[in-house]
Amino acid sequence: MRAAVVLAAGFSRRMGTDKLLLEVGGAPMYRHALRLAAALPVRTCIVVTNHPAIAREAEAMGFAAVPSPRAGEGMGCSVAAGAAALGSEDCAVFLNADQPFLRAETVKTLLDACETQGKIAVPVVEGVPCSPCVFPQRFYGELAALSGEMGGKAVWKRHPAGVVRVRFADAAAFADVDTREQYGSVRNKDFMI
Repeated sequence: MRAAVVLAAGFSRRMGTDKLLLEVGGAPMYRHALRLAAALPVRTCIVVTNHPAIAREAEAMGFAAVPSPRAGEGMGCSVAAGAAALGSEDCAVFLNADQPFLRAETVKTLLDACETQGKIAVPVVEGVPCSPCVFPQRFYGELAALSGEMGGKAVWKRHPAGVVRVRFADAAAFADVDTREQYGSVRNKDFMI
């Protein structure tokens, strides 16, 4: 079976405010990631967050909410917290809560690639690897040992033979929102899960 881990514990340093609470297309940014995860063919959904309102909403949707006490040290700590909460699922996708335009079909393609090939599925857009990545169970231990700024990329870079690169043409679907300028350009965009 499969799992989805939503990473929603960042500090939004470049934004200057909690970006996950900002509205995109009429809903808080984090809610898009929760809805996306809930729409995926997965057995387990986990949200990594230190925000009580996000945790409550996710739990009401059937997610397990996991805190990331060391989130201030970087994304690696949140990835580690999510990976440590995974059970025996065959693979897990790690979704960043600041990518509100990702679609379920896109993530399903990555999940299928990981499952059929038994490798880490890494999306590539315009020749550049990006997120979200899907990891087979055998990498959960390495993910759970992460800390600092480096997330799952630190793991897949150590295992080049264990990676399948999945090419996508739609760069906008993978856009993340890190700055006020980026937010200003996407806040009123329509999107679909």
